[in-house]
Amino acid sequence: MITIMTSGQNAWKDEEMARRAVRTGAGTLAVALGLLVAGTCWHTPVVMATPVALTGPPARPALPADAPPFGSELRGPLKGHTRGISALAIGERSDGTRVIVSAGFDKTLRLWSLDTGKPLGKPITGHHRPAYDVAIGKRSNGTPVIVSGGEDGTVRMWNLDTGKPLGKPLRTGHALVHAVAVGKRSDGTPVIISSGEGRKMVALHMWNLNTGKLIGKPWWGHYSGVMDIKVTKRADGKPVIVTGSTDSRMRIWNLDTRKPIGKPLNTCFTCMVYGMAIAERSDGQRVMVSAEVPNFPLDEGSPPATLRIWSLESGRPLGEPLTHEGNAHHPFVVTTKDGDGTPVIVSGGNDRNVVVRNLDTGRPLSGPFTGHTDNISALAVGTREDGTPVVVSGSLDTTIRMWSLA
Repeated sequence: MITIMTSGQNAWKDEEMARRAVRTGAGTLAVALGLLVAGTCWHTPVVMATPVALTGPPARPALPADAPPFGSELRGPLKGHTRGISALAIGERSDGTRVIVSAGFDKTLRLWSLDTGKPLGKPITGHHRPAYDVAIGKRSNGTPVIVSGGEDGTVRMWNLDTGKPLGKPLRTGHALVHAVAVGKRSDGTPVIISSGEGRKMVALHMWNLNTGKLIGKPWWGHYSGVMDIKVTKRADGKPVIVTGSTDSRMRIWNLDTRKPIGKPLNTCFTCMVYGMAIAERSDGQRVMVSAEVPNFPLDEGSPPATLRIWSLESGRPLGEPLTHEGNAHHPFVVTTKDGDGTPVIVSGGNDRNVVVRNLDTGRPLSGPFTGHTDNISALAVGTREDGTPVVVSGSLDTTIRMWSLA
């Protein structure tokens, strides 16, 4: 199971702005979706979402009798980054080892065992500025790959097994890269989608994951920065890209042709989309979840961030917007399932709490998960080797925590 939470999939230009706007990739409110859901903008708070692979629920082994209870923290916080966490992704090495990949404002990427929480190898260095987003994919030859993007304007590929760089940095022409995602075209070609802005450009790029070569020309479709990107399939099997922007809109694109599908989805006109997640409800309906924040500036009287659920097929909103429980203005989103198979949304933000909701009803499943001492800036979800579903949260307090969803 590959879960990308580009949980922090969009980071702020520096930590102070991140704290102020609750980060572009380490935002105030993070939301995730899946069977248990877990999930920037220049002048506005950035919210990151964790991409979750939704190729159908994976075979889930029976939970052990001594599985940690729902909401319990698994071991202590993971420490190693010297500055705040900007993004998280969960994937699997060639030998089956399940790993967490974290990106930080300290310009490094770090790998951790999802089962033990122990660090794997040395920090990965290469970005000259903070790394804003990470995703995990696989080349046609089976090599698992980490893809990262950052404030140095580059997209980089790394071997997930060794941590070594794969080829040279991919130059986007942007001053910074907000978000990265991976997926496959209909012909089987694995690709990277990246977004960035700066130098009078706001554009999307597509790269061949095997070769690192640019596919076609950059394309536009938003008026301001694209803070999050997801790749998934619609009911007809067509691969699509979903983008969320600070222009208050989401858009759906054909992954093969890069042409837009339908009209833009206007979320609120006075807010920015900082994070998204893709999931499937219990009735089989595929949905998108957007994390939206009010326009800058934020103060104590500002409205809280909201979560909206949309039909992936029709683009129509489903139900009323949800608000994060607590004083959170910057949401992150991811999706997954809990121990009994209930689809859930996981959110976290500047109130430092992780909240899990039933994706079907929108209702919280329990009280918040507490422990972080600063804004939550990234989320990811995955399953441990023993079958325990977990949500992983990253914070501006420099730590990563793991929570049971059993």
